[in-house]
Amino acid sequence: MFYESFEENFEGRWIVTEKDDYN
Repeated sequence: MFYESFEENFEGRWIVTEKDDYN
């Protein structure tokens, strides 16, 4: 359960990081 939640959070963070990097 914890791992699943962590993975989802990580994915969301990854997208934000990529967008920030592009900016």
